Amino acid sequence: MKKSLFIYMFAAALAGGMITSCSNNEDPDVEVCPIEKTTFTDLSGLTLTYSGQPMLGKQVEFAPDATDATKAVITLSGAPLNLSRENAPVPTTAGVIPGEKTTVINVNLAINNDEVSFEGVDEKNGRKISYKGNVSKGGMTLDLTVEMPQNEYAGTTWNLIAPEKNPILIKWEADDFPFADGSWDIQNALNLIIGMTQIEGLTIPQMLCGILGEVSFLPDGNIQAKYKNSLADADWSTSPLNIATYTVTSDNELVLYINPAQIIAMNGGAEGSSNIIMTVFGMIPSLQSMLTDGIPLGVSKDENGVMSVYLEEEVLLPILQTVKPFFENEETINMIMEMIKASAGSMADLAEAFLRPILVAFPNIIDTTEDMEIGIKLEQAAE
Repeated sequence: MKKSLFIYMFAAALAGGMITSCSNNEDPDVEVCPIEKTTFTDLSGLTLTYSGQPMLGKQVEFAPDATDATKAVITLSGAPLNLSRENAPVPTTAGVIPGEKTTVINVNLAINNDEVSFEGVDEKNGRKISYKGNVSKGGMTLDLTVEMPQNEYAGTTWNLIAPEKNPILIKWEADDFPFADGSWDIQNALNLIIGMTQIEGLTIPQMLCGILGEVSFLPDGNIQAKYKNSLADADWSTSPLNIATYTVTSDNELVLYINPAQIIAMNGGAEGSSNIIMTVFGMIPSLQSMLTDGIPLGVSKDENGVMSVYLEEEVLLPILQTVKPFFENEETINMIMEMIKASAGSMADLAEAFLRPILVAFPNIIDTTEDMEIGIKLEQAAE
């Protein structure tokens, strides 16, 4: 009896040792993925391209399968944006694929010593991602070619309507404010100011049309524009890819996603542009969620095919509520007026007469706002 018990215990211990040996992958014939689970970013070895151009500000997690060394999962998402403000939350930026906070792709691996590579196609929800990548302990290279779901904007190009038609859309319903011996409403006031104000001999619509050219909605989800840094530039420049992307809702409205890291890089990593971005998003909490979820844009077309693209009250009003305290301070209003008058030249007195009443009344205008649309008007470019 005792002998039988001894033999049983010995056999159980031997079996346990064999199981432990297999789980530790000590069998030289068992292939093991040389890369552990790792999250790669711009700062930790990620080289990501989208439509053949660099895409910054994102992160990719590589997770090998625990039971099959030839398989892994890669997860694409936006990298956190450090706002450099004490106690400020760290928002996550928009995902790699427009409209997808995270994108999960199952990949098949080819193992070559200490590196792995993979390529394939992932299709979901009407979009198609062709991917190719390789991973080592030092970093990841991932190239993506994306075809977004078909929509009515993809492949179209638009121009601002002519300056004399006013390409700036302002719709603003709020209480009237005191002006001269009567009252005025903010919508008509702003439209009149935009039409009358001249800087270096040009109205605001003329200046806008002079620096913003074609706006194109690309099939890969990018928005690309032609622009000039100044009115003196002879030629138009084309914005790099991956600065702004878009998706289209079921109601055919647009959602805009901006890439702060790409904008900073476009300006040569300039400290000034970086500080502006960090300050704006740090000061206005409502904008932080839009870094991840995108900025909703209203869209409408008139009988002539002119398309208006605009920010609506739900986006604008929280921003205005944040800046309202600045306009409750007389010293701040005086400072703003001095800055405006300094650049207005011969129009300084007119600026004083028209703008100061608006600035003084601005807190009440914000509090009584019932509807608001601010945007631009575009017409489709001829093919």
